[in-house]
Amino acid sequence: MKKKHDGKKSEEEASLEKAAKKAANNPDPLGHKGLAGLAKLKAELDAREREAREQAEAKAKKEAEFRAKIGLAPEKKRPVEPSAPTKSKAAATGARKSDSIDVWRPDLEKELFAVAMSGVEKLAPKTTGSRVKHDPAAHKHNPGSLGAKARRAAAEGDVGLKVKWREDGTCQASRAGAAFALEALDRLATPQDSVDLHGLEAVEARTRVLEFVRSRRARGLRVVEVVHGTGKHSPDGHCVLRDAAAAALSEVPGSREVEAFKSKDGGPAGSAAILVALRPR
Repeated sequence: MKKKHDGKKSEEEASLEKAAKKAANNPDPLGHKGLAGLAKLKAELDAREREAREQAEAKAKKEAEFRAKIGLAPEKKRPVEPSAPTKSKAAATGARKSDSIDVWRPDLEKELFAVAMSGVEKLAPKTTGSRVKHDPAAHKHNPGSLGAKARRAAAEGDVGLKVKWREDGTCQASRAGAAFALEALDRLATPQDSVDLHGLEAVEARTRVLEFVRSRRARGLRVVEVVHGTGKHSPDGHCVLRDAAAAALSEVPGSREVEAFKSKDGGPAGSAAILVALRPR
């Protein structure tokens, strides 16, 4: 067959020529995969982000209007650190950390408490007419009087132990209801520690005994020994250190540490020590 050459182009030639002209005049030959497609995608993402930001701002404005309506002070916005997007997600959506949106979230417990207390009014101060006036002068007393000392000692838990002296110079004393402690000192007690008062004056001996029983009771010891000697070196033969030790153990504050005490059985020269049962902690 012969082709037609009557001055008119065939349909196939016309189609190819039209496609060639379109390709020559097309600035984006790759279509949606080219630069124009990426620009369009970026514009769409920016529009979505702008819309989300506007919605967040509108919500925050609505929250502020609601707080002002119920009489609450505006609360400061607390930026929320967004979770870091994964690499694939960031590449797909084009998300950036600097473009994150801070969303305000109210503290529900704080808001409910503020609403519940909104109608509470502060109580008016009480008048002084119904109060009883305290007159310090009416209750003034002498702190050094015997009655004041007895009341203070009773309030502190003890008024001292009554010492029983025998003709041989031995002594014993116990708290009320603690007579069994005297029997235990006679039969079963073994001193866990001791203090020697030889060479001390009477005042020093009392102080040493008081410190000794306090510290040993704090350690949890139950039986201790106070060595006072027999008084051989005294001018009149009277054992001053024994009396000082007995006074320190029987009088407040030393008596608060003691359950009972008793002179230790001695030889022909008499007792040279006192066994002390300390109170449990």
